[in-house]
Amino acid sequence: MSVYLSPNEGISVFRQKMANIEDAISKFDGEVIVAGDFNAKSAEWGAEYSDTRGNDVADFAARMDLTVLNTGSVTTCRRPGYQESILDITLATPRTANVIRDWTVSEEYSGSDHQHVTFSIGPGPTRPCNTVKRRWNAKKLDPEALRTALERNASA
Repeated sequence: MSVYLSPNEGISVFRQKMANIEDAISKFDGEVIVAGDFNAKSAEWGAEYSDTRGNDVADFAARMDLTVLNTGSVTTCRRPGYQESILDITLATPRTANVIRDWTVSEEYSGSDHQHVTFSIGPGPTRPCNTVKRRWNAKKLDPEALRTALERNASA
């Protein structure tokens, strides 16, 4: 899925569009890669700080069990006279994330204020499981299931 979320729209429009993306993905049965210009900053994908949109996208990724594929802190948006930033994000379902390799921000001229992001999809695991970022999502917590699992583990 390719995404562009304008920085000129208010947070309520941004959140509605994120909800639409989430709805579309939840109806899809299979592996997913979501990539594009989210105009959102988060330390999760290498930005110096997290903004409201970045927090919303990070929460979305956690709810949808999507892995952030961005690596390093190479800026993806470079406009002369403006601060460089990381606004382009690549997310994938865990199985797909494990076969993504060579995720990079190209240093070649792109003809845009955004650098090209490239990656390869290869056979078999190419990313060690311990490098895939996992996040807790309290919204998915089932307190009763947790309690039952803890009791079962304590009696074992």
